[in-house]
Amino acid sequence: RVLQEKEIVKVGGRSPINVDVRVISATNIDLKNAVKEGRFRNDLYYRLYVIPIYIPPLRERREDIPLLVNNLVRKYNQDFGRNVKGILPKALNLLREYYWPGNVRELENVIERAIINMKLSEELISSKHIPPLVGLNEKEKDEVKAINNYKSYHRLDFDWDKKNLKEIKYNTERAVLIDALKSSNGDNSKAAKKLGISLRSFYYKMKKYDIKKIYEYK
Repeated sequence: RVLQEKEIVKVGGRSPINVDVRVISATNIDLKNAVKEGRFRNDLYYRLYVIPIYIPPLRERREDIPLLVNNLVRKYNQDFGRNVKGILPKALNLLREYYWPGNVRELENVIERAIINMKLSEELISSKHIPPLVGLNEKEKDEVKAINNYKSYHRLDFDWDKKNLKEIKYNTERAVLIDALKSSNGDNSKAAKKLGISLRSFYYKMKKYDIKKIYEYK
């Protein structure tokens, strides 16, 4: 009733009261599938689904990590009465390489713990302050294995001796996107479906990897 009629009735009251509010909701699950499976109300879904904004998981936008870290440092400086100036490059690289299964909330916890681990005289977060990032090495191994499999199947010509993991991952994912577009005659929706990702996520990756001239793949 609040969403549809923009009015409420107090507990024990009889007369409706008009409210002028803007509702912003967030979720980390696929609501369309949840509706199909009966785990989310269909009517509520369409009342909330007015202007959807897709925010990719942190692992797909690692370039945002430095900005997020700086913002979190300011936040926890205020919370804990500290004067931390920032983070050292080596520690920042640890955060960039991590897979972040817990998304931004996990990053918040890591930065909070790092600042708690610091001495009052220390002003920069270093690697020793970062708590153990569980699964980092295993995840990297899985990613390398996936890249090897794709490289073998599609015969991508990478010089493994001259490229680091970050470059290989970038080039591979870009090649996968272009390959999906070519095999779909430039149809974004079909390409996204082949890759098993949402159309919004596909557009985000197109922008990330600077794939602009879609018509070239038709």
